[in-house]
Amino acid sequence: MFNGTSETLALAGEKDRIFDEGISGSLAKRLNKSGDGIGMWRIRQMIELNFGEFNLICGEEIENYRGIEFAENKFIVKLRKNMP
Repeated sequence: MFNGTSETLALAGEKDRIFDEGISGSLAKRLNKSGDGIGMWRIRQMIELNFGEFNLICGEEIENYRGIEFAENKFIVKLRKNMP
């Protein structure tokens, strides 16, 4: 298992939707930093194809820096040691 904690754009209200194909977060759109909405979807898809899990725990404390909301979000990757 890999746990990565990162200070990223706040995602709390969009936690489940950011794993959908074609979805970019509202803050990313507001900052003109959104892409095609395939990054998080593709990561989860590739991990699940290998019988793993990719999850997100959104940080509860929101920090505002120059009008942009950030949170300490935790990305969790679980991969099986032995494939079925």
